[in-house]
Amino acid sequence: MFKYLANPLISIVTIVIILIVILSIFRAANLTMGFGVRAHLGNLRTSFSIEGFEGAEGSAPVLVMYYADWCGHCKRAKPQLEAAKGEYRGKVKIIMLNAEDPENASILKQEDVQGFPTIRYYKSGMPVAGKKSVYEEYNGERTKEDFLQFLNRMD
Repeated sequence: MFKYLANPLISIVTIVIILIVILSIFRAANLTMGFGVRAHLGNLRTSFSIEGFEGAEGSAPVLVMYYADWCGHCKRAKPQLEAAKGEYRGKVKIIMLNAEDPENASILKQEDVQGFPTIRYYKSGMPVAGKKSVYEEYNGERTKEDFLQFLNRMD
């Protein structure tokens, strides 16, 4: 059996199959290895834990954009925020949460998000479930330059 693994292509395919099986087991068991938050990073959609996203006082500050894929304003603002995220080197974490992902429903309800995009700055990180959040609503222009200016002001 191991003589077949000497072929690099077979080895790679075998590893990929093993990873798929492992990931499907976690998915079937609904083990999210964190807070069960659905996030969007470019075109990669996955469930993962976000350091400082839900935490106690002293957590890293967070700028969160709640968006929906069907929203025209979101479609224009998201690439601008992604570009700002690529250039920004400060301490504020930038997170984009898709409102259409069922795993985000409790966050949207807790944060009383009514429209899209909703962009909020949480100085102490996102609150733990059930606690009232303290945030500053972002009402500036939705351009890369304005996002960077706001982030640098919050640093």
